Amino acid sequence: MSLWGLLTGLGHGLVSWGLGGSDDGDEPPTPTGAPGTIAFVGRASPVNRIIISGAAAPACTIALVGTMSRLNPGDIARLPTIEIRDEDGALADPTTLTIRVRTPLGSTIELVYGTAPTSGPDSVTRTSAGVYVARVRITEERGVGVYGYSVIATGDVEAAESGNFTVYALAA
Repeated sequence: MSLWGLLTGLGHGLVSWGLGGSDDGDEPPTPTGAPGTIAFVGRASPVNRIIISGAAAPACTIALVGTMSRLNPGDIARLPTIEIRDEDGALADPTTLTIRVRTPLGSTIELVYGTAPTSGPDSVTRTSAGVYVARVRITEERGVGVYGYSVIATGDVEAAESGNFTVYALAA
């Protein structure tokens, strides 16, 4: 499932969705569509930039900070640190923070801050205002291959970001 599928799967009616925009690589992308729409910009790839436009959605951002190490089944994947900033650039907490991880076998792991555990595997931890860490247990049942994930902040701070990581088979 693409990030588009993950985002439209929210079904909360927070924003209307629109495709559009331009990206020539030299200038900032220009979103199209009505205020409050989300425009996907750039060539088709597993990770597209997302622009939230209009007065209905302030210019908030999510940055994924750090790198991930090589992962094997049995490991706990620590996603890059999640930094959420409001329209003024200050770290800020969203009303809801959802992390969705799509396994190579097609299942989805959903972690919502406040309902998921705050430590250990399959957890989301708030380390300070606007800064979160998510962990996902990698099991044989969840598969070997590329995992895609999305980070979705809603409420007072609305933004989204995505990434992926690879799980390698253990050497025989």
